[in-house]
Amino acid sequence: MKSASLIIFTFLLLLSACEKKADADFSTDKTEYVAGETVKLTNTSKSGSSFVWIMPNGEDETTKNAEYIIPLNQGFDEISFNLTAKSKAHCKRDSKTISVNVIPSSWWTISSTSSTISATYIPYQVNDVNYSTFYRVDCTYKYGIGAGGSTYYLNVWFPPGGLPPTGTYTLQTSSTSLSPYTAFVNLGGGANELPPNTTNYISGVIQVEYINSKLHIYFTDITDSGVSTKLSASIYKP
Repeated sequence: MKSASLIIFTFLLLLSACEKKADADFSTDKTEYVAGETVKLTNTSKSGSSFVWIMPNGEDETTKNAEYIIPLNQGFDEISFNLTAKSKAHCKRDSKTISVNVIPSSWWTISSTSSTISATYIPYQVNDVNYSTFYRVDCTYKYGIGAGGSTYYLNVWFPPGGLPPTGTYTLQTSSTSLSPYTAFVNLGGGANELPPNTTNYISGVIQVEYINSKLHIYFTDITDSGVSTKLSASIYKP
């Protein structure tokens, strides 16, 4: 009799523990990320005793909240996160999946006889009062720390109008009087607000395309006008 009572008591305990349904819910801090950024996952589940996260790389975590660093070499992609919430006795569970978009991190490389510098950065469009009719993408990279550091600026100028169309662009020596499918690219150590003729310009051609509706400007081994330097870049405009 005692044995039967113990079984019934145990069953009732399990039933009671399972009555409260786990309710999985979470949020991400953004919906789109640049490769190399950290995705912050905030658990907002209303119930649940334990949690399991499944990351895009297949690994799992059992913390309440979680973070995931997107690999720097990640290309255009959609990555997914899954959270499973479990009840105290693990007999009730609920899952939720959220997907976010990833765009590649931009980079540019300067190669010269003395050094090679690689930088990862996020380009941005500047609506300068003096050049507001141009579509301009500026990139900034800090090399070194403190007073001994150097700041490099890579500026890409397109003819007046909206987004530049897909195609090959011949580089000019000035940002003024740009015609369709021409562009001006300058590189310098001064502030990017300075007029373009105060810094070296780049000669050669660049390519423009759109991937997932994101502007992609890329070029390889084009020449700096001032020194024996070649420049390569792959710029994805967020």
